[in-house]
Amino acid sequence: MARSRAAHLSSAADFLQRGLDRADPPIPFLQRCEIFRRRLLAERDHLEALHHEIVRSVPHDVDPEAQVETVFNGVERFSRAVVSGGMPNAASTAKLAAEGLILNSQTIALWDAEVDSAIAQVALTDDAAMRQAMLKIIHEARIAGIAEFRQRLLSPASGYELALTNQPSTIDHPSGSSQPEKNADNPLPFYQTALPERGVPVRGRAGAARRWTAQSGRRRRAQT
Repeated sequence: MARSRAAHLSSAADFLQRGLDRADPPIPFLQRCEIFRRRLLAERDHLEALHHEIVRSVPHDVDPEAQVETVFNGVERFSRAVVSGGMPNAASTAKLAAEGLILNSQTIALWDAEVDSAIAQVALTDDAAMRQAMLKIIHEARIAGIAEFRQRLLSPASGYELALTNQPSTIDHPSGSSQPEKNADNPLPFYQTALPERGVPVRGRAGAARRWTAQSGRRRRAQT
């Protein structure tokens, strides 16, 4: 036992020493953030579609809520295994199978196709290191999307608040509501909710109130 522990510590120490001179990761941090953001937007729709499919297809003698929980727990467990250890090998596949999660060639092919598409969308070099980095981001976004999905089940309004701040609006904006703003760092419009009142946006009401008060004061002084 002591010899095994010493070997493990030596291996970790060797890794840390090599890490001091390691090259940069395949995808820089800011680009990873943007890829993650876009993947999370897609995952919201994918998980919503999955939820509807489960509810429609659940047998009459099975509790739909329990089935939804089982499926989403399994998807999350698969993604956590990928984030932690990369594309599952024989050992990790056997470990997942022991938990009742059977990984087949069709699932592996689907994950590979997701990586292919994600790399092509951002025109990155398709090599082993890049594929591993992209695979990790995809499944990180899936885990985050599942966490959001669970939150929406508890508080449905939370999902629509996220939509207002992360996706372009598909409805007409009322007069006086805030308009989308774009910049190079955030290509998608950012919407702030506004409840217009007589054409005055929410963020302008405080200033309008101060102007109204000042004008009223001037009128009173003029009358005296």
